[in-house]
Amino acid sequence: GANGEGPNGKKQVYDWPAFHATVRKYAPNAVMFSDGGPDVRWIGNEAGYAGETNWSLLRGSEVYAGYPKYTELIEGHADGTHWIPGEVDVSIRPGWYYRSSEDEKVKSVEKLRQIYYESIGRNANLLLNIPVDTRGLVHPNDSTALMGLRVQLDQDFRENLATRAAVIGNSQKGRRFSAQKVLDHNFQSYWTTKNEAKTGWLELTFNNPTEINTVLIQEYIALGQRVERFSVAAEIEGKWKTIITGTTIGYKRILKFPTTKTTKLKISIEQSRACPLISTIQFFKTK
Repeated sequence: GANGEGPNGKKQVYDWPAFHATVRKYAPNAVMFSDGGPDVRWIGNEAGYAGETNWSLLRGSEVYAGYPKYTELIEGHADGTHWIPGEVDVSIRPGWYYRSSEDEKVKSVEKLRQIYYESIGRNANLLLNIPVDTRGLVHPNDSTALMGLRVQLDQDFRENLATRAAVIGNSQKGRRFSAQKVLDHNFQSYWTTKNEAKTGWLELTFNNPTEINTVLIQEYIALGQRVERFSVAAEIEGKWKTIITGTTIGYKRILKFPTTKTTKLKISIEQSRACPLISTIQFFKTK
């Protein structure tokens, strides 16, 4: 937005600490957004995507509104000192405000789907701007696209195929943190390794060959974001074949890959800052 520059070229100076303190006083549960938070950060673009690597951390005392190195915000800071997750803000139209000239330029369902996978599916929040028209209502073209997205996502995530599988882990920290926790639909439970091991794997076995092309993984972020690198492999003709790799996971990571038919899948945590805490693993076959 405008930074308050006037005809004399002087920039308006904002008392951000006073703004933040006022919000905290009168609306303590409000979430404040800017390049540097203090609660959520701008993702560094308005194109609708977060980085494939995306830390919820930021060097909070360094980043400020108008931060010139804003491309850093796409991935966050691996060495961040503050928990300031990214928020992807993008408009359903080319502009942020309603113009009748853009009625035929509303983003397609497929484009909105891509934005979902590249924001929510990359450990970010999504703020999708929907401008109201001159009647004060959402235009039918925007509404149609939104409802189409809802139908598409319902189809994509209709059946979690992982529920058909049995799961084991190479290590677990007792029954309370067993491998089965990743399939129990409870975000508050999770699998973790014993002896603080920073690597480990989970193996899912299906009774029948199953086709999959999408994986969803979640960390238990109440205890921080830990995973730095992971992979998913499928057993094909008796040999393990890596089908997708990733870096950070965070609250939610969704990855698509070519359709693979298998009876065994292995999710390997290859690098983590501390023992991994995996709350959810789901597999889908999307169209």
